Amino acid sequence: MEKVKLVNVRIQYPVLDHPRDYRDNKRFAYSATLWMEDGSPAHKAIEAAIAEEVKEKWGAKATANLKNAKSNNKVCLRKGEDDMEGWWFLRVSTSKETPPKMPKRPKVVNRNPNDVLEVGQAEAIIYGGCYVTAIVRPWAHEYAGAFQVNCDFLAVQFMRDGDAFAGGAPKVEVSDFEPAEGADAEDFI
Repeated sequence: MEKVKLVNVRIQYPVLDHPRDYRDNKRFAYSATLWMEDGSPAHKAIEAAIAEEVKEKWGAKATANLKNAKSNNKVCLRKGEDDMEGWWFLRVSTSKETPPKMPKRPKVVNRNPNDVLEVGQAEAIIYGGCYVTAIVRPWAHEYAGAFQVNCDFLAVQFMRDGDAFAGGAPKVEVSDFEPAEGADAEDFI
């Protein structure tokens, strides 16, 4: 399966600076959840990519195997519920590795794609609720008779600010403050 570019999606729970332990089983990964509106270009692109991947992987059994995976919540793309109705979320991650081996970090860039965000910078710029462009790759597999569709997290680009989701904070600028009583304006700049 080829990589897919998802433009103008919102990111939630970005793990971009240091990989985190996956389900407390000593397997580490970079990850995020990407939100897209139902019927948006990003939603259509990932739906098509998943359909292509399962057809390529499972052939004539693609429809049945995908239905099985969906019924067992084993597909990376799911429909939002409650206050996120009308949205879809896509869970993406890098490979999960056990130390001392660590997963490969996805490429993380700012608005200008030549501005690569290094470790320690990414989560200060990309926060839960901002808009990003993400490059991902869905892949289908079967393990012990269970069918599953996952999605590799290859790269992410900050596009613009958005309302912060819980668990993420918007960026704060120095211009958001005024000098405190007794402070010189020069001290503040």
